[in-house]
Amino acid sequence: LKRPFSTLAESFRSLRTSVLLSSAPRPPQTLLVTSAQVGEGKTSVATNLAISFAQRGGPVLIVDADMRCSSVAKTLGVSNENGLSRFLAGVHSLDDVVIQYERVPNLWVLPAGQRPPDPAELLSWPRMEAMLKDLSKRFAQIVIDSPPLLLVTDAAVLSAMVDGVI
Repeated sequence: LKRPFSTLAESFRSLRTSVLLSSAPRPPQTLLVTSAQVGEGKTSVATNLAISFAQRGGPVLIVDADMRCSSVAKTLGVSNENGLSRFLAGVHSLDDVVIQYERVPNLWVLPAGQRPPDPAELLSWPRMEAMLKDLSKRFAQIVIDSPPLLLVTDAAVLSAMVDGVI
């Protein structure tokens, strides 16, 4: 957003193109972004990829499924008070927790929300998979930021629910 003509921005546009062409003729609609360890840049990749998709046309949703150490809301400067954890727990509806990101037309954000006692259990509930199916009807692309793969089971659980994993 800050440097749209930089080589880094162009790299994310290149990644976007690669993803869209990866399974022609139907590109993956739901993408999980993960990494092996903490601090390897998965949130940066997820947010920039979602922004790149939204700039191409939308609507696009970024979901922060890292309820252990959420970063998407902070990165984008939106509230993390309500989000995925509250929806999965049945406290709020999807419409209550999905936020339109005003700085980028066509981009919506589903923050992680408050940290639950057992994130992996919440993510493995049928409600999560049903939510993704519902959201797939509303959004052209869904990018999901997840916890590191080697530390907890969350990313492995989510990988079975998406079209592709980066």
